[in-house]
Amino acid sequence: MFQKRKNRYKKFIRHAPRIYPGSKRIAPRQRWIFFQKSVFWLLALILLLFIIWLIFFSPFFRIKEMSIIGNKLTNSEKIKNEVNQVIKKRAFFILPKDNILFINPTEIEKVLGQENPSFQKIEAEKKFPDILKIEISERRSAIIWCRQENCFFTDKNGVAYAEVFSAELMSFGGKENLEKMLVVQEEKDEKIKISQKVADQNFIGFILEISKNLKQIENLEIISLRTPESASLEIWITTIEGWQVIFNTSESAKKQAGNLAKFLSEEINEGERKNLEYIDLRIPGKIYYK
Repeated sequence: MFQKRKNRYKKFIRHAPRIYPGSKRIAPRQRWIFFQKSVFWLLALILLLFIIWLIFFSPFFRIKEMSIIGNKLTNSEKIKNEVNQVIKKRAFFILPKDNILFINPTEIEKVLGQENPSFQKIEAEKKFPDILKIEISERRSAIIWCRQENCFFTDKNGVAYAEVFSAELMSFGGKENLEKMLVVQEEKDEKIKISQKVADQNFIGFILEISKNLKQIENLEIISLRTPESASLEIWITTIEGWQVIFNTSESAKKQAGNLAKFLSEEINEGERKNLEYIDLRIPGKIYYK
């Protein structure tokens, strides 16, 4: 009948009090270390940016002098302009290519070779901090090779590298030696192209040697040379007396010249010589004439 009265109030549970710390205070020594590190990294960044500017963009490594050696027929200013067309560009659209660090000698050599077929050898060299040296070896004319009225200076390797009457060669001494050079007329309709190999080295060598040997024969003067084509291995030489000599370029020039000299002195008298049309030495050991 009587019930135990429930406690209307819950018991309070006691917890340990929470302690909230205030703001952490940095010691003066720690602040000083932090300041030093900040200054260090800032100076390092400034130094890095300065080095980048010095290497890539400052005038210190930009080309200030261009030395060109060995060119005789080609104007130095022309060569410099062609080089400037290469180095005035920008690498990656940002970095200046006239910087000694970014200049590519191989690229310069390639461009100059394409623009100047008369250059046989080109060497571009960088000299720190701001000098570009270019050494050139020009082709030397051995003969003049013609097809119809299309004539070119040709070197000993048979490469036609410059048209005979070009203004540039006339301005730089080509005219002085023009009359002393041998002119070979090839009986082809095809025009000669710049840098084309019109004959092999042996063919050119034969022409030079036979010309030298024929000068030793008395009363024999060459006025013209012609060939059907270099592959025919034939060279026809017309003398001042009007008759021709046909040589085989695959045989010894000295021996053929000796056979010709002996034939003219021993087998032909002066009257017969005037009436000659040709002497054919193409077959070794035999001489045909008319």
